[in-house]
Amino acid sequence: MLTTQIAVNDIGSAEDFLAAIEGTIRNFSDGDLVIGTVVQIDREEVLLDVGYKTEGV
Repeated sequence: MLTTQIAVNDIGSAEDFLAAIEGTIRNFSDGDLVIGTVVQIDREEVLLDVGYKTEGV
């Protein structure tokens, strides 16, 4: 007899989900010190990988 197993991911309420997202987002301002990897340097800017979905300039 074959038994089917279903995985259920309970993320809680919409408020819990939004709170979890807000807890992982950081906003950077000019002059902030951040840790990252230099990806590219040109005459006017430095492209820095700070571990997010986008790079910082």
